[in-house]
Amino acid sequence: MAIRKINNKYGASYQVRIRGADGRYITKVVQSRREAETYETTLLNQRNHSVLPTQSGNRITMDEYFVLWFEAVKFQASLGWRKQQEKMYANHIKPVIGQIKLGKVSASLIALILNRMANRGLSPAARLHIYGLLRKLFSDANELFGLLSTSPVIKQLRPKLIIKEASYLNLDQLKRLLSYASGKPYELAIGLGVYLGLRVGEIQALRWQDVDFEKRLIHIRRTYSKHEYQFRDYPKNRKHHSVCIPSELFALLVKAKSEAHGELVVQPANYQMLDYWTYRKVLKLYCLEANVPVIATHGLRHSTSELYMAHGATRDDLRILFAHSDNSVTDRYVHDRGSRLEKVAHQIRLFPSGTKMEQNGVLGLKQCSSST
Repeated sequence: MAIRKINNKYGASYQVRIRGADGRYITKVVQSRREAETYETTLLNQRNHSVLPTQSGNRITMDEYFVLWFEAVKFQASLGWRKQQEKMYANHIKPVIGQIKLGKVSASLIALILNRMANRGLSPAARLHIYGLLRKLFSDANELFGLLSTSPVIKQLRPKLIIKEASYLNLDQLKRLLSYASGKPYELAIGLGVYLGLRVGEIQALRWQDVDFEKRLIHIRRTYSKHEYQFRDYPKNRKHHSVCIPSELFALLVKAKSEAHGELVVQPANYQMLDYWTYRKVLKLYCLEANVPVIATHGLRHSTSELYMAHGATRDDLRILFAHSDNSVTDRYVHDRGSRLEKVAHQIRLFPSGTKMEQNGVLGLKQCSSST
């Protein structure tokens, strides 16, 4: 193992060089002595723990590696997602680097894949999916298989998404929609979407045994995958959780239970279970006829956050309700940030009415109102 200083017209750089387990050298060039020493320490630790990467990536093509990787990680994703991974690789990655040796794939080739997608008019979201797959492929080549020492999928290439404000209904619009849906075939499905923010797959998979009428709880234990055409014994985030049933939804559930003819909570007439595409179409029709903005099924989930925050829920409350694992996900469900601050400011009181401090406060609020 050695660190070698390299002088060129652009200045000095440093090369770290070590022989891998397969007899080939692992090399890396960095810009500073400190970076070189840090990388050297990392390689020493890996060698001491028998996990030192090799340069075997130069002996296997990307296509050959994908077959190896796809088999090795088959239990890390659902069948539907694995089919998507296979399709994404065949359509976007294979044509560019399929026959190139794994160890010869560079950041510029990764950029070429993403740029070709952009030139074909594919959205940033689609390019981000490919970036994620590439990142996983090369990360596993390093950490799982020991075929590479570094990954060419660098952060600078990550496509940037434009986050759009999601469509949702305010309280008045929710009232109109629920009033219109009252007594109609999809009333309960919409109620579960509005009052609890359940995803369609969770509504489809909800059974009467998951509803605790005594404690007024619904246990979210399953979901239905429309891509795999099967039930899963866990929701999307793989976390079983329970939610309290609001009184108005509870009344709907009691009525539905008395008329139930199967184990599923939502089971429209002439259907074995709630059909996603029919439900989506009916929801949009109900919106039109109720004279409210047309939203898709996930718009109901965003409307739930509006409903709960209007009744005093915090962002942390929403995270628990939706069982989000990350606050950044919950942030997407918090709409009109800061719009309630003026109302809250007018309600803040620490001193009793009639005191000098309270009188000064009233004057301050008047000035605030006149300035806005």
